[in-house]
Amino acid sequence: MALIDDATGKLMNLRFSETESAFDYMEATREYLEQHGKTL
Repeated sequence: MALIDDATGKLMNLRFSETESAFDYMEATREYLEQHGKTL
C-alpha cells in the first residue's frame, strides 16, 4: 500500500502486506499520522 500526496506526487508512506484488509489500511494510516501529523 502506498500513500501518495496528490498535490506533490510525493510518496508519503509505503507498506507491504499479504492482503489489503481494513486492518492494514488502518495501520498504514496510523503510521502516516505518527510520521507526518494530521492533515489540514
